Amino acid sequence: MKAAFSIGTWRKKEGQHMLRLLGLALLEEYVRMAKEGLDEMNRESPRERARRYIEDHCAEEDCLKEASQAAGITPQHLIRLFRQHYQTTPGRYLWRTRVERGAGLLVATGLTVSEIADRCGFKNPFHFSRLLRKLQGLSPCQFRQRAWVKAPAP
Repeated sequence: MKAAFSIGTWRKKEGQHMLRLLGLALLEEYVRMAKEGLDEMNRESPRERARRYIEDHCAEEDCLKEASQAAGITPQHLIRLFRQHYQTTPGRYLWRTRVERGAGLLVATGLTVSEIADRCGFKNPFHFSRLLRKLQGLSPCQFRQRAWVKAPAP
């Protein structure tokens, strides 16, 4: 930048020529960077960006609002996209994701139900327990016991 601004103090012909070359180089770099950015954005649809954001940040309080911002769409459009492609709403997808993450923690750790509920974004363990029972048909304790029971050897 300093070099570009100092060009005005150079001789006119040399300065104008250098300024043109510098401008062309900057324009080329801008186009290259814009092309790379578009390629990255085109690889993943707004719906997929929002879904990935929800999965990565499901424990956060403003997850749905942030997911629509990460996707670059309005919350209403996000709801339409989810209903169209996943046959559910983003809110239900978020709760299912939280329950699945909690179920994974029940199986893989010895954390209490309260700790798991907190880590997965639930306000209280009763909500987690109720949704787990609704989706899996088992209470958290039953779910953990079933996962931890070893199959008998043949």
